[in-house]
Amino acid sequence: MKSIGYKPQLDGLRCMAVLAVLFHHFWQMDTGVGLIGVRLFFVLSGFLITTMLLSAKELIESDASTVLRSFKQFYIRRSLRIFPAFYLVVVVGWLAASPRSRRRYGGI
Repeated sequence: MKSIGYKPQLDGLRCMAVLAVLFHHFWQMDTGVGLIGVRLFFVLSGFLITTMLLSAKELIESDASTVLRSFKQFYIRRSLRIFPAFYLVVVVGWLAASPRSRRRYGGI
């Protein structure tokens, strides 16, 4: 199986999904657009991850140990890509929720 390569159309769909969620959050519309955006984003992510996993030539032509190593490398790369942003969001959220910042900006 061959990799699909870069498809700008998928970036366009991803952008539409993010805009749908932002529209839902900022305008508080209960139209269901936000849920559709979230579902679209997860479907696209699942499609891309599955395609990447299935297109690895090693997975087709190798033994179980090579397949296991490929999955391990794949998830290590994904973790290194996702976790820094995750921890940044956690730290910023923690700082924004501190009592000092709440008093400064009129919170509880």
